[in-house]
Amino acid sequence: MRRLLVLAILGLSACMTTPVQRVESLGKGNWQVGIEPGAFTIAGGDTAATLPAFNISGRYGVTDKFDFGARIGSSAYEILTKAQLTDDDASTHISIAPHGTFIGFGGGGGGAAYLRATVPVMFGIPVGEHQLVLSPAVQTFFFAGGGGGSSAGGVGLTAGGNVGFNAQLNPGFALHPEVGIQLPVAGAVGATGAGSSSATGGQGALVTVTVGVILGKGKSATP
Repeated sequence: MRRLLVLAILGLSACMTTPVQRVESLGKGNWQVGIEPGAFTIAGGDTAATLPAFNISGRYGVTDKFDFGARIGSSAYEILTKAQLTDDDASTHISIAPHGTFIGFGGGGGGAAYLRATVPVMFGIPVGEHQLVLSPAVQTFFFAGGGGGSSAGGVGLTAGGNVGFNAQLNPGFALHPEVGIQLPVAGAVGATGAGSSSATGGQGALVTVTVGVILGKGKSATP
């Protein structure tokens, strides 16, 4: 049961933990599109599975230091935000980029809801015109559903982060390979009539690999 719980926590959080992007905000009126093919591996105990992943994201600079956007694909859909915390001329850029998903539906005497939220803090270290991106993050999920006299639900928390490299090849085009890992910290799942199980920590990992393509010019792009 403990192994199943670890796999449930990792499986429900299985998405690219941070959309591929530079740490700086885009700047007011600028936009970018990210094409994000990749794969993820879920491992718990002696059980492991690797699956392909593909997401498309879009971001728009609402202000000089705040971006808003969305992502669809393997991670269902996500609402994206990013707030730049440092000045534009800082030697190392820092941003916070919360993003998440909510899905709910009901009918026929039953219903279900799923919520996932990820909060990464992004650090951008310049390498010439390019950037090394470090994104430690925590991720949490909640799901619940029921119908026909039975119900099930669960909560989970993971922690980890991503390491990426943004290669700015021209002002409107960048390649962004990135790897990430999330480890289960705590979680509980249960079902009516079947008891419940909970755990803190435990063995398991969610590993993601992405090779992103970013189209569109941000304020950080060099002409």
